[in-house]
Amino acid sequence: MDCVYISKREFRLRLRLWLLFAGLCLFLQSPPVFADILSPAERQWLENAPEIRFAPAPNYPPVEFFDENDIYRGTTADFVRYMREQVGINLKIVQLKDWNQVIEKSKAREVDVWGGALPGRRSAQPT
Repeated sequence: MDCVYISKREFRLRLRLWLLFAGLCLFLQSPPVFADILSPAERQWLENAPEIRFAPAPNYPPVEFFDENDIYRGTTADFVRYMREQVGINLKIVQLKDWNQVIEKSKAREVDVWGGALPGRRSAQPT
């Protein structure tokens, strides 16, 4: 894998995102606490829902990315895996070629959820 250099600003942003997801994962280590967050109606909806189509940012390491074998990796991937296992959310990972395609597919309602993105300036990558 080639080495990618990022600015200090980008590094700080990615570090904050990683810490946020790490904190969420630690919080979620107690399934009964998390289970109480969902109402009975929400839990029923999740049990009856078809799969939820999840489109991660294709190349946003260490937050989320697809490795050389097209396996979804990163801190968001770990969180998603935990959610699937502990909460029973039926997420289908949809791999797209770039961030613009994630946005296009979302507008066309071909994906339901985005991965690691924050509100910010309009760009071809999450900010």
